[in-house]
Amino acid sequence: MKKIQKMKKVLLLVVALLIFLETPVYAATSYVLNQDCTNYIKGTTTASGKPVAIGYVAVHASSGTTPVIPFGTYIYIDQVITTKYGTTNSVKTANGQVSTWRVEDIGNGTGLSTYWVDFFIGKGQTTLATDFGIGKVDYHYSK
Repeated sequence: MKKIQKMKKVLLLVVALLIFLETPVYAATSYVLNQDCTNYIKGTTTASGKPVAIGYVAVHASSGTTPVIPFGTYIYIDQVITTKYGTTNSVKTANGQVSTWRVEDIGNGTGLSTYWVDFFIGKGQTTLATDFGIGKVDYHYSK
């Protein structure tokens, strides 16, 4: 009888473990609202060591060379507001509209909001950069 009870406990433990292992783990999503955004068109290498590329974004450093949002994190644009383009859910680049960006650089947005982002829109894209100016952005990312 004791052996059967012991087997039931072991079986129950195995079932509980299997249920636990099948349960998906979700990353916490952070929503960032009404932050300053700019763009950049120069540079060769990002702070993370990668060559600059459209789709990369710079953020403030939290200290030294550590970004406020970790390198490699994808951010998803919910809304961008600029004087020239109005309200959109993407940023105009040399390769077209982009709404998903990856943190790979650190910038110096002196005087700009804490979670400011600086979009790399393509080398030498002076007209695009001037048209964009300084905007406001809402975005989210998962930790």
